[in-house]
Amino acid sequence: MNGMSGLLVTYFMIFFFYIIHLLGHKVRLFWCIHGVHHTAEEMKLSVAVRGSFIDIILTPHNIIWLPLLGFDPFMVLIVDGVARMYGLFEHFNENIIPAKNGWIEKIFITPSIHRVHHSKNHIYLDRNYGETFSIWDRIFGTFQTELDEKIEYGIMHDKMNSKNLLDVQTLLWRHLWNDIKSAPNMKDKVKYIFKHPGWNHIDGGKKAREYRKEAWNNKHHS
Repeated sequence: MNGMSGLLVTYFMIFFFYIIHLLGHKVRLFWCIHGVHHTAEEMKLSVAVRGSFIDIILTPHNIIWLPLLGFDPFMVLIVDGVARMYGLFEHFNENIIPAKNGWIEKIFITPSIHRVHHSKNHIYLDRNYGETFSIWDRIFGTFQTELDEKIEYGIMHDKMNSKNLLDVQTLLWRHLWNDIKSAPNMKDKVKYIFKHPGWNHIDGGKKAREYRKEAWNNKHHS
């Protein structure tokens, strides 16, 4: 093991994290799993470990492919452990680390940057998927700094009781099942599973980028 192999493990691991995290927001089946993490309506350290009871389906993919690429499994576990510890730091709320962090955000995912990711404000939707480093968000155009708009935490679901464990763990699945049953044909049933959250068979629904565009337009005209 050496410094270069550690850097390479980090480079690939944050890339895999970015992709898995992106899928967790863009594919409804995976959103039913990952969305549990976003149900918290306040930001605090415990949110870092808030997750679905079947999260094991998604999260291992952040690292399990690295040994297959030839990296030392022990090195992978070390880097993953450090990243997880940093992930706790990312969940500090605005009362502890209140402001944007300047030049640091050009390299790292800071608490401010991650708070944007947890926001349900339309202008912030589906931004900042990165873990530890912001490089992939900048490369793929998903990076967003915190604006002067107060962050509202949670998910865009008016029937979610974020303090009810059963609701948090099952509501997204129940609504997916109801949508599948409502679909008029098998093709649309499959689309409900694999299309973006919010898709419907009537008019296609709205994507996050459409909500963001409307929010930016409103901001510029206000």
